[in-house]
Amino acid sequence: MARPNILKGEDVFTLCDELKATGTAPTVRLIQSQLGGSTASLAAYLRQWREKSVVAPTATEIPAELKAALAMHIQQEIIKATTGLKASLHGSEEDCKTLGETLSSKEIMITELEGAKQNLGQQLLKASAEIAFLNARVESLEAKSAQSQERELAAEKRAAHAEGRLEQIDKERVAKEVEDKKI
Repeated sequence: MARPNILKGEDVFTLCDELKATGTAPTVRLIQSQLGGSTASLAAYLRQWREKSVVAPTATEIPAELKAALAMHIQQEIIKATTGLKASLHGSEEDCKTLGETLSSKEIMITELEGAKQNLGQQLLKASAEIAFLNARVESLEAKSAQSQERELAAEKRAAHAEGRLEQIDKERVAKEVEDKKI
């Protein structure tokens, strides 16, 4: 299985230099759209690039004409960098806003899920209580049914006994009538 490309800081630094050269302020979103990668790692690389981009002044003697040209160039670069930083800040603010919205929506979802979980727990308790009640009711009805069957069986036995007794009485009556006719 091929390993996925791992984003390197040098890739991010190169892209940031290219964007800066075109006058575009590098932002996490812009870098992510071109290179991919996680927001957190891209933000760290962008911060490193910005720190490396700041050049410390040297202590050598510079001619006045060169100083003036450098001052003008530095002023232009400051304006350019300020514009870039403002754009970058705006991009970072947008990134923060998006992350905040994502966090808020996830917190809302968590709250809703916790509420649903609690509601389901209550419904489960009610259903369990109802099942227990219905099981007890079924047992009670089964006991009553068994008693009814026993009474029905006893009644059938009494009826059969009564029929047998009636037959015997009928036989005795017929026998008596026959005997009475003989006399």
